[in-house]
Amino acid sequence: MEPVAEPGGGDAVIPAPGAERGVIPIVASPLASAPSPAQMASLYQSEAKIQPRSVSGWFAGWRWALVWLTQLVFYGLPWLQWGEC
Repeated sequence: MEPVAEPGGGDAVIPAPGAERGVIPIVASPLASAPSPAQMASLYQSEAKIQPRSVSGWFAGWRWALVWLTQLVFYGLPWLQWGEC
């Protein structure tokens, strides 16, 4: 059988049905092997650690007081019964 030309007048040739196709062997390349650990370079740089510190003072005390107050309101209001005597 003869190869059939690609529809649309292109230069590519499509093999006819039933015709044998050429096989391209897949061979491992020596360049595709993994590099040794000595050749590898890390592209990741970790950030400096953030160390918490103790904070004291007037505003820090008020902040904690308001946190406790708002938490008590948030979790305490559902326990209150409205409209009942």
